[in-house]
Amino acid sequence: MQIMTINEFANRCGYFFNAGTDPEALCAPNNGYNCNHPEQTEKQNGVGCCFQWSCPLAIPADEEDCEKYGIEYEEDEFVLVEDESGMQLPGLHESQESEDKTASGGGDNDQGTMR
Repeated sequence: MQIMTINEFANRCGYFFNAGTDPEALCAPNNGYNCNHPEQTEKQNGVGCCFQWSCPLAIPADEEDCEKYGIEYEEDEFVLVEDESGMQLPGLHESQESEDKTASGGGDNDQGTMR
């Protein structure tokens, strides 16, 4: 298992998208934190919403998990991802230089409050 922020995970996830940039989307719920995974159950107006607690590919990290990995716990901020073999997970793609520091923001961006 590895732990990462929901932002880091979204930047790697092949199912994450921003409906606001999709000309065919009727709406962009959840401030553009959207998910097109077939097992995503959280939807608004038919558009899947990316939430730490409803992700079909990750497990929400709790206080014990964060303590185990030496990270200060923040509610709804971290996920656990199975990656015991060191291989890339299905639905995830390699990130570019740490997602170019999350789109040049130098780390987590303001999207963290939108889950």
